[in-house]
Amino acid sequence: MTPSDRSVPQTSTNQSIEPVLEGVGERIAEAHGIQPFYHYSEKEAAKLLRLSVSTLKRARNSDSIGYIQKGSRSVAYFGYQLVHFLIAKTTCPTLHPESIK
Repeated sequence: MTPSDRSVPQTSTNQSIEPVLEGVGERIAEAHGIQPFYHYSEKEAAKLLRLSVSTLKRARNSDSIGYIQKGSRSVAYFGYQLVHFLIAKTTCPTLHPESIK
């Protein structure tokens, strides 16, 4: 058996979700009013993400979100970093075949 024989075959479920995921970052940015290349302050970013500033700081300190170090005590975020954070925090439910009818 070759490695390609062991690959997971594409199912109609996998194929049908691909168009949904295409351009998801752009759609999330638009839905949240985020400009991908704009610099957002920590307060502005927290408001867009619907988080408290302290929660956003914890995410930054744990390397859960990228940021721009603007000075020794000043940070900012590109809009695309906010979108990446939202995508990274998205979970999908586990589908059980017996629940699909």
